[in-house]
Amino acid sequence: MTKRSMMAAVLAMVLVISVWAAVQVQASARAEGAHEDTKKLLAAAREAFGQDAAVRLTLKKTGPIQVNDMEHVGGLLLLGEKWGEQLGLTAAGEGGEQSGHPVYRQSGALTEELRGCMQTLLLTELQPGELYGIVKLECESFPLERSDAVVALQARVDEAMAGLGWQASWNVMIQGELDGRELERGQEPEHGQEHKQEHEAEAILGAVAAKLGGSELERYEDVGTVSVSYGSQELRGYASSGANKLSFQTAQHRDSRTGKSRLTIGAPLITTEY
Repeated sequence: MTKRSMMAAVLAMVLVISVWAAVQVQASARAEGAHEDTKKLLAAAREAFGQDAAVRLTLKKTGPIQVNDMEHVGGLLLLGEKWGEQLGLTAAGEGGEQSGHPVYRQSGALTEELRGCMQTLLLTELQPGELYGIVKLECESFPLERSDAVVALQARVDEAMAGLGWQASWNVMIQGELDGRELERGQEPEHGQEHKQEHEAEAILGAVAAKLGGSELERYEDVGTVSVSYGSQELRGYASSGANKLSFQTAQHRDSRTGKSRLTIGAPLITTEY
């Protein structure tokens, strides 16, 4: 090898390392931004529901997976086992089919401060060499006072998946009942009570928006339901909706039978029933 070709090889290697390092830095910055967004969302939830409230909490990291030929030869099952090991899932995973596509699913119960929560890995093969991955943390009744534990787990997931080249994003949803007097079965709302409840719900939506620095971009209203989408400079993550960049959404639904109101907060989107 000549001195010139050796120099070219060295420069090429330096370029590859520099690009890899830049990608790792960008991925780390995205992850840290997602963790900060989650902290802010949980802080807004504590103000809306109360410091000691328990809520339904869902965090999902989703995105396409690029696999090379060697990885694909091993099949979806081996890839799933590799990812499950990275995530610390110990229960056996299983392959199957969903909507005509091969899938791999693995779940496990969390312990310690996140006792009662489940972590799930789902890989779907859309077509040969084109996969989609979901890592989900779901808590049916999560005490908001343990918010730090959720952010810590989110960070551990990102750290575990960092070397897999998965370009994915987080979506966080928090849902719970708002304080209020429940109506007895068959009881009609008192005169003016319904209007008062709607006013209070709007005030809570406004308080959440203010806490997260939200500017209203889109709104949907129906009987007993209000859903609002916001842009915010306070949050780094967003989803595109036409020309708008949606940072978070809030939705309030009032049950006409019980008079109870349910609040859902999602960043960047609400993807569950509210």
